[in-house]
Amino acid sequence: IEKLYDEIQALKRQNDTASKKFTGSHISNTTKAHKSPPSIII
Repeated sequence: IEKLYDEIQALKRQNDTASKKFTGSHISNTTKAHKSPPSIII
């Protein structure tokens, strides 16, 4: 169970990094299209 948990945490970290890069590069387009900030679902 601990090994599975570690793998999930690693995937979350990878997803967080990718999400930050994605939202950072598209933040201007998103704010123009939506008044509310984008929410990232993990």
